[in-house]
Amino acid sequence: MSSFDQMPIPGSPERKQQSRDAQKVLRLLAHRMKATGFDRTKPSFFTRPQPWLIEFVHLHKYTFGPFFRVHLGIRIRCDDWSAVALNGPTADGAQVVDGKWHQRFEYASDAGSMLACADNLAHYLSTHAEPWFESVRGPQFLLTAPGSPLYKQEKVVLAEVLRRGDQFAISDATRKVLNVA
Repeated sequence: MSSFDQMPIPGSPERKQQSRDAQKVLRLLAHRMKATGFDRTKPSFFTRPQPWLIEFVHLHKYTFGPFFRVHLGIRIRCDDWSAVALNGPTADGAQVVDGKWHQRFEYASDAGSMLACADNLAHYLSTHAEPWFESVRGPQFLLTAPGSPLYKQEKVVLAEVLRRGDQFAISDATRKVLNVA
């Protein structure tokens, strides 16, 4: 029987336990991410400030089961947009092994399973997220490269930041959506 066959009903004690367990996984992951400069600034967001942008990891807990999806993104510090752009790669850890579908970003209520999930997430972040963040840090890449993850308006904001030289200014919108100072 797969985890999908055991979907708890919304509001049920099982669903509430699944949510509590998800928070335990995220706390375990927060300890691992500290070494890379990421702080847990919201329940499902981890952020790392750079001079003119904020790198972030958003972990989405699926409603249909004890699974996470990872979203990566960057945000110009002074961006006034009232939402976070999930403008980077995403991953859910899904893989097929021996013809069976498996979920690496999955957890159960036992400590070993939660630890394994946090370890799998940390491994993904070190092997996939770090290289991606490194590849998009350069302002010229973000402004001009066809592979830039920034939307047109974000490019306008970045160009203005670079022109004015106020790279550390942070907008109220950024403070609010990422809970960063």
